[in-house]
Amino acid sequence: ITGILALSTLVMGEERKAAEGEVEVRAKVLQQLELKTEPVDFGILVPGEKDKYSVKSGKINIKGEQGELVQVELKDKSEKYKLIKDFRTHYKVELQTNGGSGDNEKMISDLTIMAQGNGEENAITNGYMGLDSKGNLDINIEGTVSASDYQKPGDYNGLLYVRAMYR
Repeated sequence: ITGILALSTLVMGEERKAAEGEVEVRAKVLQQLELKTEPVDFGILVPGEKDKYSVKSGKINIKGEQGELVQVELKDKSEKYKLIKDFRTHYKVELQTNGGSGDNEKMISDLTIMAQGNGEENAITNGYMGLDSKGNLDINIEGTVSASDYQKPGDYNGLLYVRAMYR
């Protein structure tokens, strides 16, 4: 019996060889993104005027860390934020006067966007756009709007929502 105890202590006391490693934990803190906008302006329309092109482009300016990538999303009449994946997508914004209670108090604008700059500065890769060497990304917004034959006179306004975040 003494031999069995000695053998079991020897077997049980043996340590198993374990693999060990380390995981490095990192973080990078970037300056908060700043977002500024300027309105799209269609100028003056008269009832029945069709496909009036914007007389002044709207602008989105995003400022952050130079060379970093950002995602930009827009929300239009569809009520859902959509990631900008290309410059071919159209955004519909409803313009209203007097609360838009009647059909003749609403117009739908058809907007498109284009990043300013040339070369890689205005490229979109997998939904990401790069901030330039000064930490800026500038986007123009242009489009058309039509007034119905019975469009009510007034000042019309609508909103295109924008949000941006780092990659």
